[in-house]
Amino acid sequence: MYLEDELHVSYKLGNVPINYFPFPHFYCENVFSNHFYKKIQENLPDESYLFPFLEKRPGPKAELYKERLVLSLEDQDISQLPNCDFWITFRNQMLGGGLKNFLISRFSDILNNIHPNFKNYKTYSEMLIVKDKENYALGPHTDSSKKLITILFYFPFDNSEENNGTSIYAKRF
Repeated sequence: MYLEDELHVSYKLGNVPINYFPFPHFYCENVFSNHFYKKIQENLPDESYLFPFLEKRPGPKAELYKERLVLSLEDQDISQLPNCDFWITFRNQMLGGGLKNFLISRFSDILNNIHPNFKNYKTYSEMLIVKDKENYALGPHTDSSKKLITILFYFPFDNSEENNGTSIYAKRF
């Protein structure tokens, strides 16, 4: 990921409006430049390098994820990839602090209302490559209350599955 690619991501995420209902969020298309998106797709790991979710995240609700495969972008997981240099660079650029700090500043007023001392919290960033197999479904849920911000990037090869992805639900009143 080069500086112009990082600037493209920041430009796109910095100019998308924040929606406040039913909770603060935004939706942004074409986050990555066309040439960098092509590089991402060329470097997506084969399914054989991904782990069953249950193996990486055991827990009481893990059974809900039996059709989900994951690959952490931690060194120990991606070191086996034939293109690990690409993913190390990608991870370092995306999680290196610049984008994280940028997003926290975009949401700082909102975060301050939810967690008044959030700037004093010790935070960490995590990046996963996730592949959901056929028949995977996850019902409406809230994310972990321990997370300040969650970002999902989808990398489809074409528009054949444009009806799939994340849905946003509003609470019944």
